[in-house]
Amino acid sequence: MLQKGFLRNRAKLNISKKSFLFSILLGIGASFCIYSLFCLLRLTFRSMEFGFSNGPLILDESTRYWQNFNIALISLVVGNALFIATLFKRPSKSVMSNFKRREIINDQIFLPFNFFYVFTKFVFLFGFFTTLVFDLSPLLDFTSLFVVLFIVLFFESWKTILLVFKKKGLFILMMNFTTILVLSFLFATTSVFNYKKHDAILLKNNPKVELPESDFRPTETEGVYSNFLKIVKRNNKIVYNLNGSNYTLKELPVAISDLRRNYYRRYDVIPILAPFDLPISEVKKVEMQLFAINSNKIIYVAKKENPEFTSRVDLNGIDRFIYFDESKVEKFSNLSVVPLPRLPPPFPEKEYLKNQTKIEVKIGDNYLIDGKPIQKQDLLPTFKRLIDSITYFHFQYADNVTYQNYITVFSKYKQAIFELRDKDALVKYNERYSNDEKYLLDQQRLKQKFPSKYIENYDFDL
Repeated sequence: MLQKGFLRNRAKLNISKKSFLFSILLGIGASFCIYSLFCLLRLTFRSMEFGFSNGPLILDESTRYWQNFNIALISLVVGNALFIATLFKRPSKSVMSNFKRREIINDQIFLPFNFFYVFTKFVFLFGFFTTLVFDLSPLLDFTSLFVVLFIVLFFESWKTILLVFKKKGLFILMMNFTTILVLSFLFATTSVFNYKKHDAILLKNNPKVELPESDFRPTETEGVYSNFLKIVKRNNKIVYNLNGSNYTLKELPVAISDLRRNYYRRYDVIPILAPFDLPISEVKKVEMQLFAINSNKIIYVAKKENPEFTSRVDLNGIDRFIYFDESKVEKFSNLSVVPLPRLPPPFPEKEYLKNQTKIEVKIGDNYLIDGKPIQKQDLLPTFKRLIDSITYFHFQYADNVTYQNYITVFSKYKQAIFELRDKDALVKYNERYSNDEKYLLDQQRLKQKFPSKYIENYDFDL
């Protein structure tokens, strides 16, 4: 027979204070453990470096806070499911049917914990692949998605409870919902790990360089197979970081020579990563050191002006061949720090430029070509109009001209040559494999018709 008051009291749940407190501590403890797990995964993925990149993945305070908030929402909704399941596991002095009680427990276990399992696998896959490639700046704002997931999981866990307790359960639901939101904001301000110390270590080993901007970056770097050279400003001093190790200017030739001897394959092309606001004279000093050891091929690594997404390993740039005139080569007697057989021959300026038309290009805050002021957007069409087989350009700039201003002009000059050759090509680049000989002959013709012919001034103190 039914006990007296069964129908009237079947929606009542009598739980001891000890059981209630234990359920709360278990739910919050599980939530914090899950929160710590995802913070650890994020820290681990940010520390992974399988190839060369321009700096580690560093999160600003705002991004970190909202990422923490998103993680806290998921962690707390799973911990809340554990709290409710524990609460209904052994209710004392309750007349609720075991069927309803088990249905409530199943609601807490099935969706939240299955979601947690799938979500964790997704974090492993997504985090592993993307943090090695992207900066993730356009992909970091997932707050709205996490809020939707939280709402779905939360109300799904309360579905059967509301059917049993009806209006009486709404007040408890609102209290539960508010508590989770408050705890989410509190969790978001909690740093489980000392990320500032960790970021400092990452930046010391792999400093980030604010590269100059250029939409023309035709040359791809060779990833881990290149000797990447970073010019880093640190405490008002210039530090030269070669493949993760710091050197002084005069130590660079020794370091590069040692790396060449240790590699199975000799890598002559050196990508240079320099800050956009660095004086161009600092870059040219490095080029002189490279020239002294016959390392004449370099790449000015630049970033796109308006990228669709950013990538720490997108290190394409503009290639060039280093040369100096005879007056500058004489200064290498004071720069030699490694035994050299002999310096490269000086650039044969007089013979090379004999019977050629010179056009002066002055680089500064403003641009002058052949004595006429040129706007930035007009540099490309101006170069395309002036480039021919009997014209050479003389780039002139002062010591304090920024690297960005230099790259702006130099990249437009290179782009003009590229577009002129591509337009006049008889055998296109994508047809070179089926017409190899014709392609090479056509390229020789194009290089004679639209040569890369320029000189630069190098008037600065060593």
